[in-house]
Amino acid sequence: MCIRDRASSTTIDAQRKFPFFWKKKKAKTEQTTPAKKESEYDKLFKKKHEIAKGLITLHLLDGKVYFELPVDLINKDMLIGSTVTSISDNGNAVVGSKPTDLLHVVFTRNKTHVQLRQVNTDYITGNTQIDEALRKSTLGAILSNQKIQAYNNDSTAIVFDMSSVFLGDNKKMSPFDKNSIYGMYNRTENYQSDCSYISQIKAFKDNVSIKSCLSYTFSVSNSQGTSLIKDRPFTAEMTRSIMLLKEKPYRPRMADYRIGVFFTGREQLGEGAKTTVPVYYANRWDIQPSDTAAYLRGEKVKPTKQIVFYIDNTFPEKWKPYLREGVTQWNELFEQIGFKDVVAAKDFPTDDPEFDPDNIKYSCVRYAPSSIENAMGPSWVDPRSGEILNASVYLYHNVIKLISNWLFCLLYTSDAAD
Repeated sequence: MCIRDRASSTTIDAQRKFPFFWKKKKAKTEQTTPAKKESEYDKLFKKKHEIAKGLITLHLLDGKVYFELPVDLINKDMLIGSTVTSISDNGNAVVGSKPTDLLHVVFTRNKTHVQLRQVNTDYITGNTQIDEALRKSTLGAILSNQKIQAYNNDSTAIVFDMSSVFLGDNKKMSPFDKNSIYGMYNRTENYQSDCSYISQIKAFKDNVSIKSCLSYTFSVSNSQGTSLIKDRPFTAEMTRSIMLLKEKPYRPRMADYRIGVFFTGREQLGEGAKTTVPVYYANRWDIQPSDTAAYLRGEKVKPTKQIVFYIDNTFPEKWKPYLREGVTQWNELFEQIGFKDVVAAKDFPTDDPEFDPDNIKYSCVRYAPSSIENAMGPSWVDPRSGEILNASVYLYHNVIKLISNWLFCLLYTSDAAD
């Protein structure tokens, strides 16, 4: 005996009697589930590539660096700093040096492009009407104007190609140091784009960095026009860091000409008949007491944030104890104004994957194997206030000869006086 399910039998009989009905219904079902359309963002980054996520998400794809800039960072004050990471000829610069000034920038946008603008902070005023006139007179100069390639899939960030800024002959981020050996002569450079490339990207919560390998040929002549070097090849690896500034800068302190400090100069526009007057912000660290009540009682307190100088691990070993002592001696002066343990000296960490001596947020003492008889200590500051954000010290190897000469002169002068 054969037993058939009644419901199944009815369905089969209906399919035999009305075959066209069933085929048409099936086709209609297929049409109601169209394939998901691929976004411009997905198309752009379909190929596997290197990604660094942080303040700005960076994409390194086919030799180009794309910025995925959060929309809420538009018109925010930032700094771009350039540091020499490695070099083929230290007659043009030294490792760890910062050949160019910081760039104070903002990103702006219109419907089709994103602009990188250099901020003009030469003038200050406290008058509302003058502020408006000043705003129109100090429009940020456009350093780069890049087409918007896509928005990310939730439209919170804009994607654009920034390769030309970090992989080009950008004079504002040049590797050639005017304080180098060849910088003392007449030097000309020719950029070699076919021998240059972007080598690395990094991103952190407060900054990002792009490392570029830049190649040139350069020539050097003396003041009489005599050629000393002709079309010599030269390569420098540069780290460019982009850092977000505080929303509100700290209160500036006016510099006093009786105290020898570096300063940030501005022109203040007065009201009415008052003329413009020069204003000088003292460049200084933002040192705040960790215990305000104890500080006001006259007790010595630690700062909320310590100043740390990292000592280059390539220094001759016998120099290092004296370098650490030279850094920490500053604590004796800070103690006179009520602070203790303000400055610390540490070796380059070998177990911290985030540490990068060329990143804008680390202050370092660097060693330069060079015949220059000198040492230098430049610093980078917030141009709105004079707050020191980063300080570097680099010692040329022949600083030893300089010190020997000083000692000789001092001893000779002392003997002559006796």
